[in-house]
Amino acid sequence: MSRAYAIIIVALVTATWAIYLLAQGVQLAWSLLGTFSIAVGVLTSRGFVFRHWAWHWPAVHLLTKTPRLAGTWVGKLSSNYIHDGESEPRGPIDMAIVVTQSVDGLNVRQYTQESSSQTVAASISKEPGQRFLLATVYLNDPEIQLRQTRSPMHYGATRLTVEGSPRNPRRLAGNYWTDRITSGAIDLKFVCRARAHSFQEALSYRKKKPSRLSRLFRSRV
Repeated sequence: MSRAYAIIIVALVTATWAIYLLAQGVQLAWSLLGTFSIAVGVLTSRGFVFRHWAWHWPAVHLLTKTPRLAGTWVGKLSSNYIHDGESEPRGPIDMAIVVTQSVDGLNVRQYTQESSSQTVAASISKEPGQRFLLATVYLNDPEIQLRQTRSPMHYGATRLTVEGSPRNPRRLAGNYWTDRITSGAIDLKFVCRARAHSFQEALSYRKKKPSRLSRLFRSRV
């Protein structure tokens, strides 16, 4: 929930509370705002904690059941793209995605050696058979020296199956396609909860997981 929406909701609740008191014949006074502001503060803080952390705590997660994807995932991307001067697609390349997640928000950033992609939209949906899908639409931003030659900026989409328990998924696998008329397969494995900020950092997590203190810091950036 954005700050603007939160302010609007608090304002509406305050107005409703004031109208109710007036209807009961209670004279409004600033002193009455004391207990009301405490109640609003407690509810707001609890809502913040639930939105960012408590939704995936074990007991609460039994009710939400939303897959917890936050963190760094590393794997392979296979594409049918054929480079100029070549006759066959190249083999799989390394790929990483970094997921930032709250109870009502989801952001997925993708990395390869030559480019990064930022999500335009992302969602998790539940399908029959207790299967969850991660779907994204993204804008790919190649390295500047590649944009004028073989890899201009472009839009794409992914559809990945979430494998493993919703509490601790371990694999994302599926397909992608782009408006360059290319497509391929993606296969990723979970590395850690820390969120990498570059392709090389994500690969370093795969080789050696960050310390507990580093994971705690990265998960909050």
